[in-house]
Amino acid sequence: MTIPRLIIHICIWTFFYFQGFNANPRKAKIHLWASEITGFSSQWISKRYSANQILGKPNVYPKYVNSERSWTQAGGQNHILQYLKMKFPRKIYVTSVNIYETLNAGAVVRISAKSPNDQWVEIFWTPQALHIKRARKFSPRIKRVKFPFNELRIEIDCSVSNSWVEIDAVEIVGDAKRQCFGNKSLHYGNSCYMIKNDKVSGDLAFVKVS
Repeated sequence: MTIPRLIIHICIWTFFYFQGFNANPRKAKIHLWASEITGFSSQWISKRYSANQILGKPNVYPKYVNSERSWTQAGGQNHILQYLKMKFPRKIYVTSVNIYETLNAGAVVRISAKSPNDQWVEIFWTPQALHIKRARKFSPRIKRVKFPFNELRIEIDCSVSNSWVEIDAVEIVGDAKRQCFGNKSLHYGNSCYMIKNDKVSGDLAFVKVS
């Protein structure tokens, strides 16, 4: 890049920054714990080992132990695909989901987010459950969606372990606003832009990222 073009680049960047753009903002991530159960396939009993046991921060993890303070499925349902549906205190642009598994980990096979039109959108899926005999914080690589959300549906395959599967807590991590990525990305309002060279004129141009 020549010196004149570099100066133009810097001037454009500076102008839009002071007009409300932010270049690659790095604000602290928001951490939210499940605060309400909106549905479940089964639970051992209504208090101990119930779906409500996953609410809030972990109180069993990192121990690998059978505990009444975790959720587990009802007896005789190891062969049935289980699910838990939960809500979090507010909607955010989620960048990661953390599931705290404390007995027979590896059973989570699908995670879905509720869209603005009340549809479940898959953000993680694996064709095969695992049987891991240790506690773990499961943080799968999720599909990034363009909308903020505060509801999850987690599907659990207990058939591989053929035993009790226990989950202690569920956490989402993300941002209040949609973030931009890349060395030449800008953030304005709730949209992302890229600085690119116009193919025709060769001049710098701002291109909105969908």
